[in-house]
Amino acid sequence: EFHKADHVFVLSSVARDSMIHCGIPSEKIFVNPCGADLAQFYLGEKRYTVFRVIQVGGVTLRKGVLTLLDAFARAKLSNAELWFVGGGFETSGMQSSINAMSSPGVSFYRPVPQAKLRDYYNQSSVFVLASVADGFGMVVAQAMACGLPVIVTENVGAKDLIVDGVNGFIVPVGAPDIIADRLRQLHSDPVLCQKMGLAAKLTIEKGYTWQDYGDRLVTFLHSQESS
Repeated sequence: EFHKADHVFVLSSVARDSMIHCGIPSEKIFVNPCGADLAQFYLGEKRYTVFRVIQVGGVTLRKGVLTLLDAFARAKLSNAELWFVGGGFETSGMQSSINAMSSPGVSFYRPVPQAKLRDYYNQSSVFVLASVADGFGMVVAQAMACGLPVIVTENVGAKDLIVDGVNGFIVPVGAPDIIADRLRQLHSDPVLCQKMGLAAKLTIEKGYTWQDYGDRLVTFLHSQESS
């Protein structure tokens, strides 16, 4: 189907590169990143006194749950917590590994409705998605819209939204030591953490809302009509 299609729409450069690797001509591929709904995801009141790391998504190997657990333990942060929000813990097959790697302050929460996710983001300090592979990761854009600096691996499609060291960090896959270093950096410098979070929020507001997604799509379709 991809070879026969006139155009292939993907959400990220990661997805584009995987298509090219499989022989799809690059000129057929249109990259259009997902947006965040600013009516649902925005910076709210912070009501916490701990440094809280959050990851939202399924509890699976692909999402890098074990990598983040390892990183959090290595970071040895004072007055800190790690929240995993998403389903799959009971069926992950990783319970024994998770239990062995978990450290004080680690909590797993069941999935919550989209309308409730904002509350979790707004009670957190930094968002991490340590995935081995992720075509995009809408939760990254949502967290950024809520004013969180983000740490993602180079295989997370939403890395396209991140300027390393400005609004977040891009790290290699399976590198808990580097994630730990980034967490320590943000933990030890609250001003930097807030500055990067505000830069992340501005990134979404200035180019990655669903309106922006639609505008890019319309522009592309018009360009094809006139060519």
